[in-house]
Amino acid sequence: MTVVVSAPYSVSGAYADKLVIKYHKNIFDALEYYGKRRKPPELKYESGEVVRLFGRDRRLAVIHGEKDSAELFGDVIILTVTENVTEKKQKLLDGFLRKELLTKAESICRELFPYFKRRGVSFPKIAVRRMKASWGNCSTLGKITFSMELVDKPLECIEFIAAHELTHLLHPDHSKDFYAELETVMPDWKARNKKLNECMQR
Repeated sequence: MTVVVSAPYSVSGAYADKLVIKYHKNIFDALEYYGKRRKPPELKYESGEVVRLFGRDRRLAVIHGEKDSAELFGDVIILTVTENVTEKKQKLLDGFLRKELLTKAESICRELFPYFKRRGVSFPKIAVRRMKASWGNCSTLGKITFSMELVDKPLECIEFIAAHELTHLLHPDHSKDFYAELETVMPDWKARNKKLNECMQR
């Protein structure tokens, strides 16, 4: 719940301050919005707990075994652990969810990519990491990073973020051309964006 301002070296501190003052209402609105964001209940990593994956509730089943592993079986996430240690179960589940999101994000990007390939764009490297301020990021080096926060969101929302970041390969800014391109790639992007925002308030 803090505000951080970043700017190129060519921008003076006075000009940055002026922009903050100019857009103070937007900043306060954002702080209020994120302050009300739904916080998921703390997991104890025990059987029967609910873990949300791609917009659906999954049940956690923790069993003892000879090798640590995590897998999805229907609507059940099975954690097999050699020791009943919370930190180990947390690390195992986090690794599983990260892998699931990475696989799904890359699959979605490949489905959307033919449009961008025709525009002369190379397929980007796909990554997942925890991000505090955004759902995704597209670097000038051709790498798209998805926020780990997306792992519990519906697939249509993840598809929107994928389309948004892929469009940045053609338009690095948020200009009119960017949104016109995004509209072509995903005509219902506004509805998907709205749903993503609504997910954060439940």
